[in-house]
Amino acid sequence: VRQSDFARICDASDQALPALGGSQTIETVVSGLAGPRTLEIRQTALARGEGDGLAEGGVVGVALDVTERKRVEAAAQRARDELEASLAARTAEVGRISRQLALETGSRDELEAALRSREYFLDAVLAGIQDGVCVLSPDMVVLSANRALRAMYAGRGDLDGQRCHEVYHGLPGPC
Repeated sequence: VRQSDFARICDASDQALPALGGSQTIETVVSGLAGPRTLEIRQTALARGEGDGLAEGGVVGVALDVTERKRVEAAAQRARDELEASLAARTAEVGRISRQLALETGSRDELEAALRSREYFLDAVLAGIQDGVCVLSPDMVVLSANRALRAMYAGRGDLDGQRCHEVYHGLPGPC
């Protein structure tokens, strides 16, 4: 607002306010030597007989330079907006990760169930074989033995973890 226009607006407001009564606040930006300034003008109508004996009433007002407050409020709003955007992005990321984790957990549970089922099946097959059967590691360590083999070598303790040549033949080295 140019200063001449601002003065005209204020004058019109000053003339109308006593008849209307009450208060008003006007905010405007004016040019100055230090650049544009934001002013907040607060005015209150004085009724007849109030104040300093004004017979016709009047207006009392104050003009405040709120440029710095407005700058700080704008910076605070920008910071709030950035935080809200960051929070929304992180919330979306957490949601995406949560959904992915649920899918992976479901897949893992399905795989574990399939593995248990296969393990039960193999245990049942090995248990049903009447001959002694064992599973050996590449370095000849007993990994698993069926019931029939365990019964044959019952006096040797738990077969799992022992070397086959020691358990079956009593030898210190491979046969």
